[in-house]
Amino acid sequence: MTVGQSLKKVRKNFALTQKQMAAGAQLSYRSYQEYEGDRVMPPVTAVMALADAYDVSADYLLGRVPTPDSFVIEELAYSDGILYVHFRNNDWYQYRDVPEDVYKNFVAAPSKGKFFLKNIMPEYACSICTSAPDEAVHYDNPTK
Repeated sequence: MTVGQSLKKVRKNFALTQKQMAAGAQLSYRSYQEYEGDRVMPPVTAVMALADAYDVSADYLLGRVPTPDSFVIEELAYSDGILYVHFRNNDWYQYRDVPEDVYKNFVAAPSKGKFFLKNIMPEYACSICTSAPDEAVHYDNPTK
């Protein structure tokens, strides 16, 4: 799926016009038309604005995952400053040197995905891992 096809699918799901879709993400109507028409690749800032505004993953908008809910966080765990995050349809990721108060704020956040995008992903070193260790504190039902 192309970026334009993903954008159009999200827009149709929300029953929006192109102008409304652009306004919701604080983009110009003309730029949005170019993105949805696959004439211009949107810059990272536009992709993030659209992903945040319509609560879908940037990976979905870029055609890297097949469904918009692939970004849903399935499970969280924390041990010795390492935050373990498991995404639906994806691997486990570990984020190093995460202070315990940041982890607690993450758990308490009403929108885990948005908190993660703004406070965890850009701030902490990440690597893929097979799972969280058994001794890690697991947080149940993180998407609620």
